Amino acid sequence: MKKINTDGAKINLPINKKLRFKNRKKQPTHRLPFVSLGAEMGINYWDVPKTGGYIGGCKTGNALALIYLKHTKENDPDEVGGRLHHIVLDMLNRRDSRSPQEHDSLQGQIVGFFYELEKLFYVASVIYGNTLDKHRDKDLLRKANAGLEFDSEAYLDSLPEEV
Repeated sequence: MKKINTDGAKINLPINKKLRFKNRKKQPTHRLPFVSLGAEMGINYWDVPKTGGYIGGCKTGNALALIYLKHTKENDPDEVGGRLHHIVLDMLNRRDSRSPQEHDSLQGQIVGFFYELEKLFYVASVIYGNTLDKHRDKDLLRKANAGLEFDSEAYLDSLPEEV
């Protein structure tokens, strides 16, 4: 094991805990360092060691968000699309932290990841602002409130009846 500095030049983790690209995987998403494939659990879209505390977690999350953004830019939109919600769900599923440090590390990873994405969302909102301007705030709020009442039963009721 080696000491870590704040620039991340050396890593203080056992070799089996380090994040690595998996460049030999067929699917581009499976090559991401935070995605793992397991026999029992299938694909885990946020398999990141819960170490480093809150600050280290933020740094990890920032770097992984940039990796994800580069991955999104470099790969077919059909292959990339729909992965972010899997990442979020797996982040949430990892909340079963056994220690306060694991909890803090995961919380930092999540904050760092979305902080980095938020910067890109700002740029996108400025560039594509005309598209956003087409939506009225009160219509969006009405839609959000309708979603609060659209549970599984309401969804099933909305489906066309089979003949």
